[in-house]
Amino acid sequence: MLNVARPRFDSPMGSFSAVVALLAMVGIIAIPFKFVVLLIKKQEELPTPKYKKRIGMLYENLEADKKSALMYYPLFMFRRAFVSFLIAFCFGYPFLQVQGLVLSSMLFFTYIG
Repeated sequence: MLNVARPRFDSPMGSFSAVVALLAMVGIIAIPFKFVVLLIKKQEELPTPKYKKRIGMLYENLEADKKSALMYYPLFMFRRAFVSFLIAFCFGYPFLQVQGLVLSSMLFFTYIG
């Protein structure tokens, strides 16, 4: 099992587990940022068949001419990562978990509305 909340470096397996967990956390944050940069950088070229075939799933059923619409899936991924971090790092604090979930839901619904 990966040591996310309390990494240990006292044994080789504990060190490996901690490093894998840290790399996974960096990836969970980096991937949505990469999508945001890609979508904004290539916004003018998104309607072309080349980009629809390559990255069309990132903006499918969304208005490609609006930056706020293009942020839907990356924001959804950030929200999912935030919920995962709440569960992992606020394990002993259920009040913070509930408040974090309510706050993230309210912010996401505000963005959608």
